[in-house]
Amino acid sequence: MSYLRFQQFIEDGQYRRYKSVSEVTKLLKNSIRDDLINEDINRVVWKECGVVGKLRTINRYEYNHLDMNEYLFDLGVLPMVSSVKEICLKEEEKRYLCELSKTKQNEMVHFYPARLISLGSNSDFKLEPLMNDVSTIQKVYHWNQYMELKETLEKNWEDLLFSLRGWLKRQETSRIKSKYGTVALKSMKLYCPKDVLELYGKDVLLKSSRVNFEKLKEYAAKGFFEMSEVKRFRKVINVEQHFLLMKLEKEENCKNWFNQRSNKLSELSRERCFELF
Repeated sequence: MSYLRFQQFIEDGQYRRYKSVSEVTKLLKNSIRDDLINEDINRVVWKECGVVGKLRTINRYEYNHLDMNEYLFDLGVLPMVSSVKEICLKEEEKRYLCELSKTKQNEMVHFYPARLISLGSNSDFKLEPLMNDVSTIQKVYHWNQYMELKETLEKNWEDLLFSLRGWLKRQETSRIKSKYGTVALKSMKLYCPKDVLELYGKDVLLKSSRVNFEKLKEYAAKGFFEMSEVKRFRKVINVEQHFLLMKLEKEENCKNWFNQRSNKLSELSRERCFELF
């Protein structure tokens, strides 16, 4: 049943429509961004559409993973604030971890479309009326409409892929080919840093660990170290300008999340102070 629904989604043109709408929203967003850059505006709210657009700069860093991992290992926190990068483990190390059931799996279904349903030059949507001689507010209005459609189609598509996960397992296969393309079940193994340390020792853990910075902030708030000490293991390699375009409701949700996160870190810091007295 899952695969029949998947086929129907493609045969009805919904997959092609989803990809077309995604491309339209991307191009409209880029055009709105260019308008703001030309007008030298960093943030603007279009209340009539319930949409906000803002430009922000983001630093891109290069990390000295080995030295940072060693610093955190010496503090005794590396296994708690990191994950293991599979590509850094040798095949025999991964195999032994699997044999001992020391792994978890994150499974996802991917679809690789055949050419006959790729977008090519036959997109269902004509962009010229949306882009040429159109005001910024009109572009925002169009983006908002297409974004709502995209979100609906995207959810339907992701639900279909999720349902195919169980179907592929029942078929006892990880890959199905058809005239539409290939459906493949991909498994990403998740290795526990504590298991890697226990089985292979410090050197392998240092080489294969990658820090989770959200967890790192929690341990800094608990007083294990200062974030300034960790920041010395990185250097800025690029400064990028990013454009965010979203509904006002989503921006408010993001603010609430950051406030909750900040409150949690503050609470951890207060708990540490109480423990000191």
